[in-house]
Amino acid sequence: MIKKRQSSSKHGSLKSSTNRPDLEKLRPMSSSSSWLHQIVDLYPPGSSNRDWTCQYCKIIQPPRTRHCHDCDKCVLQFDHHCVWLGTCIGKKNHCRFWWYIFEESILSTWTVALYIESLHLDIEKVWWKDFIGVILLAILIFILMFLLLLLMFHT
Repeated sequence: MIKKRQSSSKHGSLKSSTNRPDLEKLRPMSSSSSWLHQIVDLYPPGSSNRDWTCQYCKIIQPPRTRHCHDCDKCVLQFDHHCVWLGTCIGKKNHCRFWWYIFEESILSTWTVALYIESLHLDIEKVWWKDFIGVILLAILIFILMFLLLLLMFHT
């Protein structure tokens, strides 16, 4: 359920324009933030080596905005493009992404605990069935470690 909500949530992409307008003609993307004026105040034209215009979308990018080549959009506070969810992780869905990783970590921990308990309760199993189960348990523990590291990194 969370995966469906996460993959369909907005990630903070900016609307692109078809032609490259002049700085004076540009308006901020939202009325609540004037990021364009902040960029011009912080970096007057000619003072920075960085071109703040996306060469693909032809818009002026706010700080920490990057173009995602998989989605072909500029994303505010771009973190990464998640191949598992099929969407970019940006400003507007970073919290949902964190909760998704948290939920998957809890589910994996619960699965490991249940499987270890079932191994303890069913001692009279055929050895090769236990062997396959232990291999699958080791793979799940490896995935759980990866999820916990990902969770710590995004916290």
